[in-house]
Amino acid sequence: MKRPIRFIIVVFLACTIATEFANGSRIPPEKQDLKNIYWGNPDAFEKPAEVCILELVRATPEFKTVQDRKVQRGTGQYWLLMERASQRALRAITTFGSSSEYDLIARIGYLGGLTPPIVSDDVTAHVLKALQQD
Repeated sequence: MKRPIRFIIVVFLACTIATEFANGSRIPPEKQDLKNIYWGNPDAFEKPAEVCILELVRATPEFKTVQDRKVQRGTGQYWLLMERASQRALRAITTFGSSSEYDLIARIGYLGGLTPPIVSDDVTAHVLKALQQD
């Protein structure tokens, strides 16, 4: 039995689209900036999120120490405390990411700035809660 060519094309396109949805989204390799991706796989994700890393760092005890003690920027103590604050923020992102429905977490503005933009949720408030439990 011969099938019309239109039928074959429609079936092919339907299968291609279904495969694309099954695989989720991805950031093209040439647009991937791993400094802006904190958790997850940019090659395959379904539920992306963004977070304000600056807000997280400012909420850490280490950052508060820098402020309270008026630690001078550029000193060894300053950089050690800021590195610890950054690591604490990244741990909170990882903790939140591994226990949430989100499978990619990036810097706020990164995903929306891609062409085409990737719609994502701002989960900063949720990660702040995880940070406070650290």
